[in-house]
Amino acid sequence: MNLTHACSRSALLAALALLAGCATVGDSVVHAHIYDMNADGATLKFSNGGHCSRASNSLSFFLDDGVVLTLDDYENQPATLRIRIDLGVSRTFAFAAQFATSTLVPGAPPVVEVLPLIKHTPTAIPRYIVNTAVSVMSGPAPDAVFVSPNKSIAPKPITNQLFDADWDLETRVRRPAQYTLQLPDAIVNGRRVHLAPIRMTLREVTYTQDQCLR
Repeated sequence: MNLTHACSRSALLAALALLAGCATVGDSVVHAHIYDMNADGATLKFSNGGHCSRASNSLSFFLDDGVVLTLDDYENQPATLRIRIDLGVSRTFAFAAQFATSTLVPGAPPVVEVLPLIKHTPTAIPRYIVNTAVSVMSGPAPDAVFVSPNKSIAPKPITNQLFDADWDLETRVRRPAQYTLQLPDAIVNGRRVHLAPIRMTLREVTYTQDQCLR
């Protein structure tokens, strides 16, 4: 194979990779730390890092009909607190207080942490609205429609409303090896729900990640 043909073939392969949406340039082994999270009545989902993604853990409380509270911990970035409320304005969620507590050592005084402000983007408004943790959040109305700023995208019905907040899970000790996080009670569909304490244990994950060019 001559040099001209080899260069042309390499250029073609690179172009095809870019058209596919992601080109890779070399691999690297990543050693990262994320929290394993365990709580009675909750489910945990682990996503290992890899191609164009970082490692994460997601702990979800399925609180009542159509209401889910999720805490996501990501490698090297703030965690995310999310509330998803399915269709129906009668489906509602609010925290009963604006404070969570973290206990680093059993029997020690807990560290009080203020819950972050929670934001969402309502129908057809291209900016988010900020709620306090005790604000009442509700599902979309049955006739709610999402209208995209992109005129080529047709309006479509909204089936749920997402509320989320970035939350730095670090307590007064930077990324402690383990601690217990207690969220306040929640008022879900008019009913008070106690959230089980979340046991946080820091662990190392190792995976191979390519460099993603987008």
